[in-house]
Amino acid sequence: MKKQPRASRSQRMRLSFAICAIASLIAIPATLNAAFVHPGILHTKADLDRMKTNVLYQTYPWYGAFQAFQLDSKSSSSYVAAPANIGAGGYQRVRADAHAAYQNAIMWYITGNSAHAAKAREILDGWATTCTSWICTANIDAYAAALHFCAAAEILRHTPSSGWSTTSINNFSSFVANIMWPVLHGTLLGTGTGGCSSIPGDGNQGVGDARGLMAIAIFLSDQGKFDLTVNAYLGNASSVNTCVALTKEAGGYIDSNGCPGEAGRDQAHPQGGMASYMEMAQMAWCQGLDLWAHGNNRLLAAAEWCARFNLGDNGAPYSNQGTCFSTYGNNPSQNARGQWTMTYEIAYNHYVVRRGLSMPWTLQALNRLRPEGTAGDDPG
Repeated sequence: MKKQPRASRSQRMRLSFAICAIASLIAIPATLNAAFVHPGILHTKADLDRMKTNVLYQTYPWYGAFQAFQLDSKSSSSYVAAPANIGAGGYQRVRADAHAAYQNAIMWYITGNSAHAAKAREILDGWATTCTSWICTANIDAYAAALHFCAAAEILRHTPSSGWSTTSINNFSSFVANIMWPVLHGTLLGTGTGGCSSIPGDGNQGVGDARGLMAIAIFLSDQGKFDLTVNAYLGNASSVNTCVALTKEAGGYIDSNGCPGEAGRDQAHPQGGMASYMEMAQMAWCQGLDLWAHGNNRLLAAAEWCARFNLGDNGAPYSNQGTCFSTYGNNPSQNARGQWTMTYEIAYNHYVVRRGLSMPWTLQALNRLRPEGTAGDDPG
């Protein structure tokens, strides 16, 4: 949905699709005590069915977005993946492969073309059986890939006609639990073990770690793992690392005026950090947990700040707060100003469409961006 249901997937293309929009608007406790909702990573079944229906009936703007989406190379059932162990320096190909798994899963669900399901299975199975080691310093590749790998796997696993075998599901579960989770968990906590830094993750990387961990937790239906990520987001007494808390007053990232901690660094990193918080809020929403409301709708303020500044308005208030371990200049950075991260539709859908609030700067940005596509590691 995104401005009604929208979701998108195609590197740097303008497209947009429906994503999660059902659940109550009432804030609920910070732990999830009911059964996990599956599929429930970015999209519920209702969201996926909505996408499919809007494409079937060629409803604007979903059908136009789909037409662009299917032209992306990572939406092709002929995509060639390259699974490998992840060594020093990382391996950015894993990000593209994860995108391709996710995009092919979406293509299959919408079109019914079994070749896309086969491609998504092939990519997930290849990584699950080939990648047996992942160096901790390549955590950026891990958190970038974890969301999309798990979102693809979630669709296949919980749609009976996907053809994904129990053996393959078990292999993938072991891969994300035993290879990917330790990397993200180690860098989030700063354990100093297994090649991980002894400094806890902060800024956009810290919340990126938490985002990847949440996706894994939902796929595994692991309550303890899920609660760990929620507590990190909230920065409460149970948090493993308050540096990744959403709100600055909890020791985290976004000030009450909406200014992100890395706004003095450039404009790519603060938007990327904001995007990861939004994706965590969206995943939690699919699970019946409202993280969007936290911090007096802090993500609304963040989207408005980023949209305002990147539209060229110099009146956006600058806090110069930095992050736990980094400080920046006395003015917001001009570097990458006007370059956009594709998650504004998610926020607009929640705060304006669901809740009836106002986001005038975000709307101005979306009028330039629509149909919103994806940039970098964010699905849009």
